[in-house]
Amino acid sequence: MLSTRCCSHAWYASNPGFTGFTGFTSAFSAWATWAAWALVCQWGSLNVVVLASDSPDSPDSPRISRGVWCPPLPSTRPANCSRQSSQVGQGTAVRSLYDEVAETMAPLSDLLELGEVEDHMLNAYLGLTEFLQNMQHLICFMDFKDNCYENSEYMEVVQYFCHHLDNICHDLGLCKPEMNICGSLLLDAGVDLGRVIQQIRAGVLEQVQMNDVPLSASKFIDRKNECLPRSPVRILGLNGSLQILSQEERPLFTRHRILETMSSSNLSGLQSYVVNLGASEMAGCLDSASCLIQRGWSGIMLECNYQHSQNLRETYAHRKDVQIINQCLAPESWVSAAISAVWNFERVLPPTSSPFPMFLKIDVDNGDCDFLKAWLSAGYRPLFVEMELIHAFVPPEIQVNFPYIDVGQADFNKARASDVMSKGCSLGQVLSILGDGYSLLSWSYDKDINAQFVLDTWAKEHKIFVVPHSEISSFWHRAVSFREVWDDHNWHGMDLPLNFLLSDSSLAEKQTALNVAYEIVLQRS
Repeated sequence: MLSTRCCSHAWYASNPGFTGFTGFTSAFSAWATWAAWALVCQWGSLNVVVLASDSPDSPDSPRISRGVWCPPLPSTRPANCSRQSSQVGQGTAVRSLYDEVAETMAPLSDLLELGEVEDHMLNAYLGLTEFLQNMQHLICFMDFKDNCYENSEYMEVVQYFCHHLDNICHDLGLCKPEMNICGSLLLDAGVDLGRVIQQIRAGVLEQVQMNDVPLSASKFIDRKNECLPRSPVRILGLNGSLQILSQEERPLFTRHRILETMSSSNLSGLQSYVVNLGASEMAGCLDSASCLIQRGWSGIMLECNYQHSQNLRETYAHRKDVQIINQCLAPESWVSAAISAVWNFERVLPPTSSPFPMFLKIDVDNGDCDFLKAWLSAGYRPLFVEMELIHAFVPPEIQVNFPYIDVGQADFNKARASDVMSKGCSLGQVLSILGDGYSLLSWSYDKDINAQFVLDTWAKEHKIFVVPHSEISSFWHRAVSFREVWDDHNWHGMDLPLNFLLSDSSLAEKQTALNVAYEIVLQRS
C-alpha cells in the first residue's frame, strides 16, 4: 500500500508563528474592489451548510442554489479554464491554504463523528465544520478563477462565501470585530486568517484529548491501538446530512469490523488463513489482515517492495506459519504463487469446496479488481474480502476500473507512486466481480475507505448484521462521507465537484463528467 495515503501533517502544531500565505496579494488582485468590504455581522445557523445545488433555495445564495459547481463540471466548462494549483510554479498560495485548512479539518472530523459529546458541544463542532467547509469552497473558487466562470457569476459566488464566512467567524467569536476573511487574504497575505485556523486547530486538539477521541491521521495513532476496531457515533454525509447512528448501525461503519466478528463467531470447520496482497506494515496503516496474523492466524503476505518485505520477515521470523512472498506478481500469476505457498507449508492444496482463505485483502494500487477477479476465477471463494476503494465517491451504479499495468519489478514502485487517482477501482466494479453471493460487512467511516464483504450464507447462518447485496447501492448514498472532499488525492487529483455525484442529475451526465475528469487525471499522470 502507499505510505503517502496514510500520512497527515500537523503543520500548525509546530508553526505557532504564522506569517501568512505568500502569493495571495496577486491571487486576489481581481477582487480588490470589493474584498475589503466592512461586512455586517449576522447570526448564522450552526447547522451544517449544504453546499452547491444541494442547498435549499435562499435569497442569500441565488446562484449557488441553481448549481454553480466548484470545481466547475469538466464536461461543460470552457476549454481555456485552468486550475492555478495544478500549474508548475503557480497556485502555491492556494494549495498551501487548502492543505492547512484540510489538516485542521482532519481532527475536527474525528471529533465530530467519534466524540461522545453533549448537544451544545456538538453544535459548536458543527459551527466549526461549517466554517471550514465554506472556507474550502472559497479556496476552490480561488483555484479555478481563470476563465472558468462568467465574471458576474463568479463575483457573486465569491462575495457570498466571503460574507458567509465572516458571519460564522464573528458568531463563533473567532474573528476580531474589524476583521473580514477576504480582506485578510488581500491585505496581509492571510496572516489573520492563519491565526484563526491555528486557533481552531488548537481548540479542536484540546477537545480531542479531553474526550479521548482516536484520531484517524496516522501520525497520531498509537501503535498498540492500531488493531482496535473504531466505530463512529454519527456520520456526516457527502450530501451534508448529519446522521446519528444507532447501536445496531455502528458496526457497519467500523474500521476493522472483522476483528469483532471473528472474536464473536464460531469458526469450527474453517481454516483460519489470511492472504494479504499488498502486505506492507507501516505505523498508522496496519490493516485488518495484518492484525489477524498478529493475533495468531496463519497467513501469506505478498509484498512487491523489497525493504517492506525484509521488515515483514523480521517481524514474523518466529512464525513458520506466515509465508512472505517478495515478488511483483501480475493478476494472472499471483493466485498460483499464493496457493503454492499454502502447499509448501500445509503439504496439501486448499479445497475449492469450502471458503478459502478465511480473509482475503487486496491493496496494491495497481489493478486491484483484476487481482480480485483472478482469485475468484481460480475457483476459490474467500469467506471475507477487504478492498481499498480509492474511488469510493463514485456511485455504485457506475463502474470504474483502472487495469493492472505490467511495468516490471524495476519500475513497479514508480507506477504505484504516480497519480493515485489513476489506480484502483470503485465499489460498483467490486460488486460486479463478487456477485450477489456477498454482502457488505463494513464501510470504514474514515479515509482511506476499506470495504469488507462476507459470504451472505455464512452471515445469515451466524446472524451477522450486514448490508445485503441488493441494498448496497442505497446504503452507499447514505454512507459516502464528506471526508471525500477533504481527501488530498481527491482534491488535488479530481477536477470534479464530488457532491455532483449525489445530485438529481442523470446517471449519464454523471458518467460523462467522471469520464472527462479521469481523462484530465490521465493527462497529468
